[in-house]
Amino acid sequence: MIPDDIFHDLIIQAGKARLRPVLLTAITTVLGLIPLAIGFNMDFFSLFSEFDPKIYFGGDNVIFWGPLAWAVIYGLLVATFLTLIIVPVLFLMVHQFKGKLLSWFGKHPEQKTVIETP
Repeated sequence: MIPDDIFHDLIIQAGKARLRPVLLTAITTVLGLIPLAIGFNMDFFSLFSEFDPKIYFGGDNVIFWGPLAWAVIYGLLVATFLTLIIVPVLFLMVHQFKGKLLSWFGKHPEQKTVIETP
């Protein structure tokens, strides 16, 4: 079993490696869904033909797509928090609990099993 101090350092190193990709994915998705959530509309046909985008907020599509976009945004924020904070903490807690169980049943976690490969 890996000692607690090394295991703690490994969890921190893994968290640092995952921080940037997880945050970039979450931030770009949330920023991409905000216009859909607030009902931002633009007429691209008149933008290219008459140079008048006819920008307005609301409309028929925001009634359906707005709540769906907000649900995805909040779900993604919660999932990001769970992925970056809660999962590593639970992983550390399970490792520490496993060490306590091994010590309770007489097996020392300091004993290392060496497996030789041919």
